[in-house]
Amino acid sequence: MKNEVFKHNPFGLEGIKRVSRNLKNNVQVVADVKTGEMFEQTKVTSLTTVVDELSYTKVYHNYATVIKELSVSGLKLFCYILINIGIKKDYIYLHMKPCLEFAGYNEKSKKSFYAALQELINLNILAEAVEPNKYWVNPNLLFNGSRVDLYDENSKFEQ
Repeated sequence: MKNEVFKHNPFGLEGIKRVSRNLKNNVQVVADVKTGEMFEQTKVTSLTTVVDELSYTKVYHNYATVIKELSVSGLKLFCYILINIGIKKDYIYLHMKPCLEFAGYNEKSKKSFYAALQELINLNILAEAVEPNKYWVNPNLLFNGSRVDLYDENSKFEQ
């Protein structure tokens, strides 16, 4: 069976739409030249932008090659993190039951969860935090938002 071929990308973009919003500018005082009556007028400018409404998480090229090293259970846990990491967060809480459910495993598969977790730690995708079930996510590999917002002027980063 021969696959269909396409001249242009057949997938299109979902969740992209044009949004208009009004920006209030300064208030002006105007006068009616015939009556001398004064009116207050607010100048409104309409701005149209294009926005993406679908959820996304960035995966950075420099570290993405480690993904191919993952085992099946490691890849499933990585996907769970990719989908569930919070916006502008460099950490995630990992509880075994929802992770196993996401991976399609039953509760007898605890070893698979812990092996996957250790694998992500060994590959520097995750680091264990002091708080129970909390793991730091390497923002050089994936991040949900702008990393600039995460690391403000009070944070330590490479200069």
